[in-house]
Amino acid sequence: MIEVSDSSLNYDRTVKLPIYADSGIPVYFIVNLKERVVEAYSEPQENGGRYLKVERLAEGESVRIPATHGKGLEIPARKLLP
Repeated sequence: MIEVSDSSLNYDRTVKLPIYADSGIPVYFIVNLKERVVEAYSEPQENGGRYLKVERLAEGESVRIPATHGKGLEIPARKLLP
């Protein structure tokens, strides 16, 4: 799941994130336009409404989008930020 957030940032963190974690969404990304970072949430805790692993990726870092069989896609964070 990927969200692009500016005015909805607080809502995405406080309302949507717990719903996604409880639903077992394995990875949730917020492209945080206000702070120009990509927030990566993984390891959902179902019935806890949170993710155990949280990363804030700056423009010089890469976002890893996981896929099956240990494969994934790496995208420079700067490509996701306008």
